[in-house]
Amino acid sequence: MKNAVAIDGSEHAFRAAKYALTLLENAQDAELEVIFVTDYNKVEVEQLLLQNFNSLSL
Repeated sequence: MKNAVAIDGSEHAFRAAKYALTLLENAQDAELEVIFVTDYNKVEVEQLLLQNFNSLSL
């Protein structure tokens, strides 16, 4: 079973990720892909902004 979940740091997203883990917990050959979403217009972590923009996957 394959599953993907997108997270953005919100409490709702973390609950969705936990739920996805429970769905896959007893499945054989389970895969979970986590997709982290960031709004660059609202980034508060200065270190992320210091990265080379071209090296970030958009």
